[in-house]
Amino acid sequence: RDLHLSIRRQRQMCIRDSLNILGDKIYHIGEFGSGMSVKVLNNFVASCSVVAVRHVLSEAKNLNITTNQLLKILNSSSGQTWFSENLENIDWAKENYETDNTIAILEKDVRSFLDGLADSNSSSNKAMVNFQNALLNGLKNIPKFPHN
Repeated sequence: RDLHLSIRRQRQMCIRDSLNILGDKIYHIGEFGSGMSVKVLNNFVASCSVVAVRHVLSEAKNLNITTNQLLKILNSSSGQTWFSENLENIDWAKENYETDNTIAILEKDVRSFLDGLADSNSSSNKAMVNFQNALLNGLKNIPKFPHN
């Protein structure tokens, strides 16, 4: 029995060590599939912020605001997002949509979220469905990153 417990602990430590390679915050969410659900929910929110930040950055010049001015204000006020705060450190932040890049992966995750909703008891109203479709369209047509 002691040997069995020792082997079990070693396996758990090995799994935990392997997961820690992927990230420093590991959460136990629930039953099988829950982790993927959380991933696509999180990436839906991230996708919203990516499209929103890129959109306002591309429009700022039309309102006589520079990219740097806007980012400074966004990142010190209620418009701050993970994406805006880390823009210069994210290697894909300035990418345009391509079928094989990170923006396309965000699109895939949004589609996975919508597929999950279709298989659930969700009762998204028409406005939310329109928003979800607009997000997909926004990712595929993400504004070019402005160069001041």
